[in-house]
Amino acid sequence: MNATGVISVTDFWGRVKSVASERGVTQRELSRQSTGIDAAIANWSTKHRWPDPPALARMADMLNVTMEYLITGKESRSLPVAKAVRPLLSDLNALTPGQLDVVAVQIRALANSR
Repeated sequence: MNATGVISVTDFWGRVKSVASERGVTQRELSRQSTGIDAAIANWSTKHRWPDPPALARMADMLNVTMEYLITGKESRSLPVAKAVRPLLSDLNALTPGQLDVVAVQIRALANSR
């Protein structure tokens, strides 16, 4: 985001490239996983275009960051919770509605005990 509060597409692509490099993910791999097209990211970034929302969500997921971070460069205050919960989602999906109720009660009890 620049001094006037405008979110820069150039800054966005800089963050994508930086995080991908840190994670050892090539632009081609990221492009293929997020769009199914090998050169999509190169095309978007050189033409200073934003990815479509589904591709943005897949990019963020593959890079293990939030869409908010890729767009603004800022981390959400809820990021630690989101990162902790993500691996549990498949386990939660396997539970029955009654079991989910039990989990919800336990989470509320833990939150209220702080």
